[in-house]
Amino acid sequence: MSLDTQIAGDPQGCREYGRWLRELGEGALDTRDLLAQVSTNSDFCWSDDVGDLFRDQMEAGKRDTGALYDMISRVGDAVNGFADNLATAIASMNEARLIARNGGVPLTPTTIEPPAMPEHLTSMVVSDRIQDIINQSAAAEIYHTQ
Repeated sequence: MSLDTQIAGDPQGCREYGRWLRELGEGALDTRDLLAQVSTNSDFCWSDDVGDLFRDQMEAGKRDTGALYDMISRVGDAVNGFADNLATAIASMNEARLIARNGGVPLTPTTIEPPAMPEHLTSMVVSDRIQDIINQSAAAEIYHTQ
């Protein structure tokens, strides 16, 4: 039975996606900071109930963008961790292919094939199998004659 050595995935592509997520997260932090600034500066413009409602909305937006940043950060960290694990798996599989090649084990572009059984072992296995068949036949004959 052959061993499939093909690992689909692109660690560098995952890392690029992780960088993009970090940039997106930075945008969420910038938005949170702007909402906080707008809320604080609104004190000078609105001091009545409408101003309080506006500041409440800005505070809610600030909380939401902070939560968005946290979520984006967790996803980005997970993507970067996945990229590291994928790179490790690819390197390990390449090492396994190299070891197999150096050991004379047959390879295809996507698999490590089972090694051929040495000639002297093949004949031993065949003679062991023939002996098993003879023994089974003898046991069956004894069983049927009883």
